[in-house]
Amino acid sequence: IFYEQLYQFRDCPIIIDDADSLFRDKQCLEILKALCQTDLNKRISWNVKRKMVSSSNHVELPNSFFTGSHVLLVTNDFKQHTSTHIQSIEDRGLCMYFKPSHNEIHQYAMKFCKENIVYEFFKNHLHLCKELSLRFYVIASELYMNHCENWQDIILQSIGLNTEEIWVINLENDNKYTTIQEKASQ
Repeated sequence: IFYEQLYQFRDCPIIIDDADSLFRDKQCLEILKALCQTDLNKRISWNVKRKMVSSSNHVELPNSFFTGSHVLLVTNDFKQHTSTHIQSIEDRGLCMYFKPSHNEIHQYAMKFCKENIVYEFFKNHLHLCKELSLRFYVIASELYMNHCENWQDIILQSIGLNTEEIWVINLENDNKYTTIQEKASQ
């Protein structure tokens, strides 16, 4: 299907989101290497003995074709892929890494996080985050809306805190103990 789509959209810009699955397929890697060549006109080949037939109109596809397509590969963790094929793909292009700061993620989350208590929770714990994703805001909102009593603990664990760190945070926020000495005795 990948080869077929490249043929169908030859000479058009190609954007491949979640490219990780293609990186695990040797045949797709060979096609990607050809597609990512820096030549203006690239030859894309289907190097198998069986014929390829279009899934939409059942027309036989050529074993190779030329394209001037530019390509954008989007992946969550490009560095996890270490084969020489991946290095070849990386060598043919410009790699840009998008890693927004926790503050930038938090500011962006304001656009869709409708639960103020959830947004404020993240704001108050942002400095503790080891990992942060917009998905955590969605999950926290769902847990809160479904009256999950320990939604904060679940989220603290998601952002990378261990059980001891969560226990200390809960103790600090526990109003039963008014002094530091009372909290320390716990």
